[in-house]
Amino acid sequence: MDALPGGVKHIQIPLFKNITSEPGAEFFFTNALKLEALRSNVARVENEEANAEAILQGTIASITVIADDSVLESENNAYLPKRNVLLTQYKVFVSFDLTFM
Repeated sequence: MDALPGGVKHIQIPLFKNITSEPGAEFFFTNALKLEALRSNVARVENEEANAEAILQGTIASITVIADDSVLESENNAYLPKRNVLLTQYKVFVSFDLTFM
C-alpha cells in the first residue's frame, strides 16, 4: 500500500477496545499495528487527535487459541516428568472490527 484513503498522511491509532476475555490483548495488538504503521512510512502516527487527519479505531471482537497436533510426550523425552504432554505449537485466530475515520 502506497497511500491511505483520501491521501491521509497523519493518523492516530488509539488503544483498541477489547471485548474478549483475554486481558491485555488490546495493548499487544494496538502496539503491533502502530509499529507496522511506523515501519510502512505510509503515514505518520500521531499521539494527539488534533494532529491527525484520520483515526483508526479498533475493537478486538474474538480471540481463539487452538492447540496444534504437535506434542512432545514425556515417555519420549528424558527431561520431562513422566505422563506429561507439552504442546509445542498453537494457532491463534483474532477477529477485529476496524474503523478508519
